[in-house]
Amino acid sequence: MNRCKFSVLTCLGVLSLMLLYPTTARSAQADQDALQGTWVVTSLTNDGDEVADLSKCKIELSHDHMVMTSTKGVIQGRFKIDVNKSPKHLDFFVKDDDGSVMRFMSIYRLDGDKLTICESNRPDDPRPTEFKSVKGSKNTLMVLVKLKEAT
Repeated sequence: MNRCKFSVLTCLGVLSLMLLYPTTARSAQADQDALQGTWVVTSLTNDGDEVADLSKCKIELSHDHMVMTSTKGVIQGRFKIDVNKSPKHLDFFVKDDDGSVMRFMSIYRLDGDKLTICESNRPDDPRPTEFKSVKGSKNTLMVLVKLKEAT
């Protein structure tokens, strides 16, 4: 009796894992697909201070490539998401002047055509745990809206 019960429980456990994994993979792919395109920054708070001039601020995401444009210039790199974390993780990887790769850890929330990102300001600083940028936090909070493609 115990052996039969153990076998049934084992089968149920394996089955639940098999059913869960495709859902997670679909969720990751759904977010990856939804992130593709050009995102315009509508608000930005850096270490508690609101940034006024957002006229050139945008992020373009294509596959795993990223191009960030601001009034200070253009930064290119890669990005990676992890939908299994709560809040979801988004990491940006950019090359420093010496060629070394810097990792900026962030969290993100995707709501249709609205993307909220809270990012650590310095490479390898701890990942933010909430969507806040207050004085001394060394975090940047961005709200972005997806640019509609011309038809």
